[in-house]
Amino acid sequence: MNMSELPDFFAIDHLAKALWRDGESRGAALLVGSGFSRLATLPGGDSKKAPLWNDLRQSIISQIYGSAKEDEFPTDPLRLAEEYRAMLGQAALDDFIRTQTPDRSWEPGELHELLLRLPWTDVLTTNWDTLLERAASNVSEIAYEEVLTGNDLARARPPRIVKLHGTLPSGPFIFAEEDYRTYPTRHAEFVNLARQVFLENELCLVGFSGNDPNFLQWSGWVRDHLGGGARRIYLVGVLNLHPAARRLLELRNVAPVDLGPLVAKVSPAYRHVKAMKLFLEYLHSSKPRPMYAWSPQQQPTTGITAEQVDRRFKDKAYAAELIVKAAETWRIEREGYPGWLVCPSGKRAALRYATDNVLISKDALNLITPEQRNRALFELAWRFDKAYWPIPDFLFDAFFRIIEQECIADPTKPKDALPLSLSEYLDLAAITLRAARHSSNLSAFNKIADVIGRYSDIGTDHRAELAYQKCLNLRDNLQYADLLQEVASIQGPDPIWSLRQANIRCELSDFAGGKKLILAALTELRSRQQRDRNSLWLLSRRAWAEFLARAALRGVYDPSEEQRLDRDRDWPLDFKGAKCDPWDELKYVEDAIERRFREQEKKNFDAKPHFDAGTYIEGASGVHFQSWTNAPPNYELDRLAEDAGLPVSIDMASIRGDSSKNALAISFEPTEDWYLRLFQTLRSHEDTLIDRHLDRASVAKLPTTIAQPLLDKCVAAIQFWRTRTMHQRPDTIEKHFNTHAIEKIRFLTEAISRLVIRSGDQEARTLFDFALGLSKDSDLQHWWLWEPIGHLLKRCTEAMSKVQKAELALTAIQFPLPNATHGIVRDWPRPLEYIAMSNYDRTQNATAWTIRINELIEAVTSSAPSERVEAAHRLSQLHRQRLLTAAEEAAFGDALYTQLDERNLPANTNLYAFTFINLPSPAPETVKTRFADWAYRKAKDGKIDEDILICIHGAARRRRPDDVSVLPSKEDGLIILDSILAWRPPENSFAVPFDLDRGRPKRIAREIGPCLLHGILPLLKAEDLTEARIHGLFNLISDVPAPSALQTLPFLLSLNPDLEDRVTRSIRRAMMGSNFDCVSGATAAMARWSADPGFGIDLPRSLIEQLLLAISARQATGLAALLWCANRLLRTEKLTTTDKATLAETLADLHIETQYNRVDSQPLLISLSVVRAECTRLAYQLSAVGITSNGIAAWLDSYRLDPLPEVRFALDSAALDAS
Repeated sequence: MNMSELPDFFAIDHLAKALWRDGESRGAALLVGSGFSRLATLPGGDSKKAPLWNDLRQSIISQIYGSAKEDEFPTDPLRLAEEYRAMLGQAALDDFIRTQTPDRSWEPGELHELLLRLPWTDVLTTNWDTLLERAASNVSEIAYEEVLTGNDLARARPPRIVKLHGTLPSGPFIFAEEDYRTYPTRHAEFVNLARQVFLENELCLVGFSGNDPNFLQWSGWVRDHLGGGARRIYLVGVLNLHPAARRLLELRNVAPVDLGPLVAKVSPAYRHVKAMKLFLEYLHSSKPRPMYAWSPQQQPTTGITAEQVDRRFKDKAYAAELIVKAAETWRIEREGYPGWLVCPSGKRAALRYATDNVLISKDALNLITPEQRNRALFELAWRFDKAYWPIPDFLFDAFFRIIEQECIADPTKPKDALPLSLSEYLDLAAITLRAARHSSNLSAFNKIADVIGRYSDIGTDHRAELAYQKCLNLRDNLQYADLLQEVASIQGPDPIWSLRQANIRCELSDFAGGKKLILAALTELRSRQQRDRNSLWLLSRRAWAEFLARAALRGVYDPSEEQRLDRDRDWPLDFKGAKCDPWDELKYVEDAIERRFREQEKKNFDAKPHFDAGTYIEGASGVHFQSWTNAPPNYELDRLAEDAGLPVSIDMASIRGDSSKNALAISFEPTEDWYLRLFQTLRSHEDTLIDRHLDRASVAKLPTTIAQPLLDKCVAAIQFWRTRTMHQRPDTIEKHFNTHAIEKIRFLTEAISRLVIRSGDQEARTLFDFALGLSKDSDLQHWWLWEPIGHLLKRCTEAMSKVQKAELALTAIQFPLPNATHGIVRDWPRPLEYIAMSNYDRTQNATAWTIRINELIEAVTSSAPSERVEAAHRLSQLHRQRLLTAAEEAAFGDALYTQLDERNLPANTNLYAFTFINLPSPAPETVKTRFADWAYRKAKDGKIDEDILICIHGAARRRRPDDVSVLPSKEDGLIILDSILAWRPPENSFAVPFDLDRGRPKRIAREIGPCLLHGILPLLKAEDLTEARIHGLFNLISDVPAPSALQTLPFLLSLNPDLEDRVTRSIRRAMMGSNFDCVSGATAAMARWSADPGFGIDLPRSLIEQLLLAISARQATGLAALLWCANRLLRTEKLTTTDKATLAETLADLHIETQYNRVDSQPLLISLSVVRAECTRLAYQLSAVGITSNGIAAWLDSYRLDPLPEVRFALDSAALDAS
């Protein structure tokens, strides 16, 4: 016989459901009697077992009645115990209990632990022994707390082990008649506890018999005090009750559960043990399968032959048969899905593996009937959707055909296939709509959207899904203005639509509106959950609402104390148990993205050294296989964010910012969609992803069909954000900058500035005017925007021809000057500087020029430092171009000297001191003296810095024929030379943890060469070039290092011809080095050597050959400088015919090898466009001296079509002059 065949099985089943709370019951409590203690483990075969009531009665009789007859003493054991106490006292009665109950000799048995591993609400016992307490210590999954006295009730939390009748060894013990009579008074706290337990729970009694005094007392008490309010009492055991006794128990609200028939054939000695074990095992097995235990059915992996596996691939009919069978299983699994908003990560993987076990192919699908095919495709669509699994093209096409054919119950449609229900059809359409959006299939997206719009009703989830997908599509394409119009239509009966609408509102920087929707959704879900606490559908949605609500309360400013308290509540643990904890899902996806990101970063290294000598491992070598069941983590993150309504951030609280950036990094594709996702995700215009994927070479690689739409969409997006840059906080009437909108404009402006370099004159001018409009917009006067606006203005001018730039001169000087309202103006744009190489024409709009120049002169006298700085900077450029009249020059000079610094030179101009030598001033000669006193004194004192080197160099050079140059005296020059040769960078200058200018020593090293060459060495004679100074100069080049000083070596050679070998070696070593500064210094030295006939020694042939060899080998470091040097040697006629032919041949190779999409080497990528520009100029120069070749022709035919302006304009006169 099994448990279900027992006559009392109905009672057992009801108790099991109550125990596991499978229904409305709050649970089941347990009352344990002395019979259960007899299941303890005894030390020996003859050890004393736990006594039953009859055993105690006989022992008392033997002690106080001796050999009296049966009718001479009471039958009630409680009365006997009372008489025992009356005769011998309480102490003797307590000793009697201790003697009869040798607690320490017993150990809890297997059934004690089995009993306590069940989820009882409370365990009450009338036993004096401690078997239950000791068994509980071995049950780790349930933490029982002990209640030994009434005082313990105040601190103990359920589930509890409550000793109703006292406990060994100390007592007090409830045993005698008077103890029971006074129990409700003396132990009222236990009585109240029992009353509550019996009212709220089903009560299971084990270890009692039908005539057990404790059972009779407690069941009678329940009947007397609780009446009909008491729940059913289940008396469980091998009862063997007479029908009359059973009936009596039932009348007393006791349901007997007689396990006797189960163990009828078991030896009487083991009958009770066996019966109780079967009963407890059944209760354990009755634990309902939780909803979150749902899992797709996996195909068996054992017992399948290789032939059976191969048959799925070779036999299409067999594969079709498997699909039909699987579809029914899939339907059952879909209908049993417990309603998670986000299917747990482990379940998603299981879904993919289970689906992959059935070979899905286009051929197999075509072999089944249309009815079966539509059903199978619907089930497949659901599985792909829940598993966050990208839908392959052939399945998308199959889904789309069903939608196009509108295979639903419609009398006007052909009925060659059983249609899907309308709900299923719309579900399939929604899944396919999402897939169309993810694959940027706009045509399919619009068709599916039209179908859903026609067949779904307003206010339904399907209509809300349609609105949501439309909004996501607008968001993905930066169509914010349209998005603002559509966002309110995301509404449906599911509270999740509020979270999803909040997601879109956060994308629009409406964080307050998003927060309001999130909190409203959370309130609604909490309310619904009060009505159905068992709904996993509700619990999973509430989990995400709780997650977003906490982020919103942290990210969005709100002075409400009540909301702060809500924000700081403990995180509910039931989310994790139900596998719907947002933190777990986010961590899984973020970890997967991080792993993929690290793997990709490793592959970016070209080669890694192997242990064996001379061997290495290529970073990206080998073939990597990956199962298609592994969903791309970036796709999983997108779907997770989409389903749960997770924005990138809620104001200051980042939700998925870092993980989204890493997801972009691992999924890079040079497509419009990828770049749009980049623009939609990033907040900072200085993010590393911008420099990696929107650097100059990457922009050059983009086809116009991608770059132009990106440019247009960014401009449109900025126009939207321009209208939302100011907002008003709820606690103040003042307006403030909407920093999110400012961030968006900053980022998008930087993106446009990088894309614009591909533009032609007309579009570059349009965007230049657009940038001017941004700078003048009163709602955009935020200092975050000055740098990207400056970049946009500068790069627009880069993309313009020289003629177009010249037309901007008046606009450039009319650019606004900064004032106090502009905040930090460190990056204030300088459009006049961006067109400095152009030829300005003041004759057109002469009046406007005059008015603006006078305004600038007036601004130079301003007490506002930033205004004076910018005005002085513009006027100095106009003076350099000789565009100021004599009166304007005089006025400018007077204005400059209205404010002086400690050097008695103009203060608050941010101009180098040497520039004042050639700027207007009231006393020009005094300016030279003041400059010399400051600059040369400081240099002689050994205070060598970047500023002083630039000033000495700048003062010595004439940039125009009528400029004045200033040199130190020879005496001062030698002192300064010695100071420079003695300069060394500070020790550990690059290891200072908080050094904000770590590049300063390197910048000083770069200025040493020009300073020496132009400002010091022209003063020297041969006798001044001592051995110490020669040694110091070579040490400066090699040890500091300051490779810029290489360009001084030819001059050094003119003073001491014996240094030729040493100079040649230094130049050759630097030219072949791996440091750009070294190569640049070497090529500058060679160009100067070849250009100055006064040196007296021809440029060594060995250096020319070394240069040509480096170019032929395509030395990545400094290749542009090498090509520039070759051009200079060509101009100075230092190259032979063979040299020219070598260069022509190399240019042909470089024309192919420097194509933007062919270069992966990072050093070459950095200077790729400059290399191409130098190739163009070299090709032009070779052509000019009569050298012809296919390579030269290729460069001269293609440079005008290059996407980058430095190549397009490489042969403009200004560029050739600079070369």
